[in-house]
Amino acid sequence: MMYLKTFIDPYISQGFDFNEAKNEISFVLDVLFNYKYKNFILNKKLENWQINKAQKIFKERTKSKRPIQHILGRAFFYGRIFFVNEYTLIPRPETELLVNEVLKISKTFKMPEILDIGTGTGCIGLSLMLENSQIKSDM
Repeated sequence: MMYLKTFIDPYISQGFDFNEAKNEISFVLDVLFNYKYKNFILNKKLENWQINKAQKIFKERTKSKRPIQHILGRAFFYGRIFFVNEYTLIPRPETELLVNEVLKISKTFKMPEILDIGTGTGCIGLSLMLENSQIKSDM
């Protein structure tokens, strides 16, 4: 049986904060295997190949200190997964607040147009279009 502690201990030994370690481990397992944090509580097992793959990623993270999103090539933003790499900024939760504000403002226009320049991942423009079908975007 795999316990969360087995994944967290190597993070902690490398100086990572417990909550940061827990969040990153939850993110990796969710992205790779759709394995949610609650599955640890429910004692749902991971297959050995999943454990090995996850541990390889965690080992790279603790050694290289590269952002986990860059290692995985994916990041969550506005409830969706976006592709990222070392040339794109990792979408931040604070930017979701920007999307919320633009969505509120966009409702005051009949056919709002959004220009997303230097989009990187495209997460802002794509999220706006997916949340409000009236938005026209030139990405």
